Amino acid sequence: MDAEAPKSEDFIGHLRVRSVRRAPDTYTITANTMVAADVNIARVEGGLLRGWIKQQPVELRVEGAFVKGHVGSAPVELRVSREGTMLVARGLYAGRLAAMRLTLEGRNRCTEGAAEPDELSFGTDGETCTPNLDTVHKMIARLGEVEAAAMLAVARFR
Repeated sequence: MDAEAPKSEDFIGHLRVRSVRRAPDTYTITANTMVAADVNIARVEGGLLRGWIKQQPVELRVEGAFVKGHVGSAPVELRVSREGTMLVARGLYAGRLAAMRLTLEGRNRCTEGAAEPDELSFGTDGETCTPNLDTVHKMIARLGEVEAAAMLAVARFR
């Protein structure tokens, strides 16, 4: 990775995200922030995630197994669950139906295309491949599954 790690005990890692719909992005993730070229999200008082995505305001909050809030004026309501070794988020993201399935163990059919450590590669069917799960596991350990899924959904659907 090109970016330097923040000098903080809150640093979780860098996550590179590729999608068939856009050029790769690299996110710097700490226990309180997620930053990329056009994304700046921070955890604020009360457990909210606030900031901006592509110059639009975003506010997300965890309510049990749900991520709720808005991107711009469009609603977000994702239900997060575990399905075997998958972390799954389904529902509305920025007013559109969305689904994200993140493989948390082993390898799957789309890992060959993602060659760099800490890279997520999203297929057209919403399947997510993770050749190196270190950053994702650290996110889940520090933030919990639902809040980690909220940040990963921002990276996936932004």
